[in-house]
Amino acid sequence: MDPWHLGFFVTVVAMFFWSAIKPASYLMWMMEIAPLLAGLVLLVVTYRRLTLTTLCYGLLAVSFIWGAIGGHYGFTHVPFFDWLREHYHLQRNHFDRVGHFIQGATVTMVARELLLRLTPMKAGWLLTGYVLSIGMALSMSYEIFEWAVAALRLPMSVEFVGMQGDFWDAQWDMFLGLVGSVLALVSLSPFQDESLRHRSRL
Repeated sequence: MDPWHLGFFVTVVAMFFWSAIKPASYLMWMMEIAPLLAGLVLLVVTYRRLTLTTLCYGLLAVSFIWGAIGGHYGFTHVPFFDWLREHYHLQRNHFDRVGHFIQGATVTMVARELLLRLTPMKAGWLLTGYVLSIGMALSMSYEIFEWAVAALRLPMSVEFVGMQGDFWDAQWDMFLGLVGSVLALVSLSPFQDESLRHRSRL
């Protein structure tokens, strides 16, 4: 295994264990960590058959770590972002907003790599359109999932949705996911293309 990939894996697993130690709510922790854990298992199972670039694994590691922190404290109560809210007189804790930005960037670059490697698609506007659509579809799906949790009045639904009194919370989340997707495509695509060219020469 690539040393960087192993380092990412060990760090993520350590963060998952840390997040499970006296979280704010074990139910909330399970709701937040379960999909991340499923994703991590999928990456481990498919590692030898479909090894992604270090760029993608790095982005995925950041997403998993962000989710572990949010699962431990609750996405609306991460201490540092509470301090930012109080110090700069912000209206809300923005930890979850940053998380949606990271999610957009991560999903976009992973989807781009998979399409380039597993389909006949080449870099260009068509690929960009597909990748952005995939990123927005995932953002929308997550917001629908949050709405379903709230509509069913499941335990901890208010904390899970994390609107913090913002009527436009879902729209902001999707918008920031889109911003993350666009910025990732603009700034990281050249590095990803070079990594894929290097892989093809091996």
